[in-house]
Amino acid sequence: MFERREESERSGCARSAVTKLSFVEALSSRCIIFCPSVAERERAIAVNRSVTSGKPTQIFISILQESQGQTGHRSGRMKGPSRKVPALLLAGLLAFVCCVGVASGKEYIDAMEHDIQIVTQQNFDQNIRKFRDDKVSAVLFYKKEAAAKKMIDGWYNKAAKDLKGMIKVAALDCDDSPVFCKQQNVKEYPSIVIYPPNPLPATPYEGEMTEAAFKSHVTKFIPGSNVKKIAKADIDTFLSSDVAIPKVLLFTDKKGVPTLYKALSSSFKKEMKFGLVVKEEADLVSRFKIKTFPTIQVHRAEQKPKNYSGEMKYQQLSDWLNVFVETFVAGGGFHEDGPGTSSGGGENAKPWLVQRIPEVIKASHGDLCFKKDDKGLCVIYLREGPLENAEEEMLEGLKEKFTSNLADRGTTFRWMWMDMGVEAAWKEMFNPEMLPSVVVFNPYKRLRYCPLEGKTATEASVSDLIDKILGGDGRFKMVPGQKLPEFAKRDKEGKVKPSKEEL
Repeated sequence: MFERREESERSGCARSAVTKLSFVEALSSRCIIFCPSVAERERAIAVNRSVTSGKPTQIFISILQESQGQTGHRSGRMKGPSRKVPALLLAGLLAFVCCVGVASGKEYIDAMEHDIQIVTQQNFDQNIRKFRDDKVSAVLFYKKEAAAKKMIDGWYNKAAKDLKGMIKVAALDCDDSPVFCKQQNVKEYPSIVIYPPNPLPATPYEGEMTEAAFKSHVTKFIPGSNVKKIAKADIDTFLSSDVAIPKVLLFTDKKGVPTLYKALSSSFKKEMKFGLVVKEEADLVSRFKIKTFPTIQVHRAEQKPKNYSGEMKYQQLSDWLNVFVETFVAGGGFHEDGPGTSSGGGENAKPWLVQRIPEVIKASHGDLCFKKDDKGLCVIYLREGPLENAEEEMLEGLKEKFTSNLADRGTTFRWMWMDMGVEAAWKEMFNPEMLPSVVVFNPYKRLRYCPLEGKTATEASVSDLIDKILGGDGRFKMVPGQKLPEFAKRDKEGKVKPSKEEL
């Protein structure tokens, strides 16, 4: 037992009177040593830090030497009760060292220095089991031993930093919760248990205790089922289903779904849809103007795709995607009067609702134009055959120009194109002098249109025509009988049905 002692010659923590406390009691109460002065408290903190770093010896010697200097005579020898001061101080320091050795997990793992999440028996359900619907977690079960400390300060913490956001990398102190650790089937320490998404069971990690091996193994549990591989035949259905929900496309020259992309699709599976396009899909690469791989785009209804330009890191990408999630209202899209409320897929898909320059056909014409209660003007680009990339870029540029210029004037233009090689009845009505051409159609109350005359459709000529209409100089023609021409018959994929003669 340490008996209470009081001697006037004592200084520092020795003078603070070690209370009547057994060594075992000291350990169980974490051995609080009372140091009355600021300097002495700072010295105690220094001892604490030195212990956790494994280098306490020099500080102990320094304190003992200082104590001897303060209590001894000039001859360097101590007399009487003062001789006991270093021994008493050493006993207190040893008790303090022991109590640091049994410190809690929060002290063993420093939140300022480690990226490992501390979990306990009390919060295990909240931090691990609660997220097993879509998240992967790895938990290190440890006791305060050298091997565990080496992992925590070394490769396990590096893995936690690299996997942050993608996988929850945590640790649990089994000195504090031995029974709970046994319930998790932990038989030796340190051990790692992986908790994959349900319904997969928790499984012990049995690979090499290295950063590379651990990351390679644990990332295999991130589900890839939220990513759809997109081909040319699928793209319009993918973009037009659930129109209100933003779509994310990864263009890649790699095989398989990257771990980073799988993790993002898992984190945002309720707010966004994720697709993957491989480099070999040349038509899609050209259509979306992809120059480098990998490229990530976000597609939203009636808006130009947005390319990601930052680092391919999880946190940066997550922050970028969050911007689009925050600006969209589930079920309502981005515009109160836009097509965002439409949803569906397969036979009900409406790809023209998400295309920047959609084609006017029988199925799409009611959504795009020609309703008598629509006050907007429809700019219809006329050509024979499919729209080329250069033409689409020109029309997109004009669309952006007039959208921004007319934002405060209440005038809106809708941009689309029509194949004169297919829509014969419309070609007969518009009777373009040359192709490609343009007509501006006004469906409001009376069906009428203003054609481009005397020249082919270029960026300059289309811009001039719209300026004339805005200035009141456009010459509109009435639709004969106020009845729209018949559209060509097409199948569900939009292809023209062959005539009886062709059959």
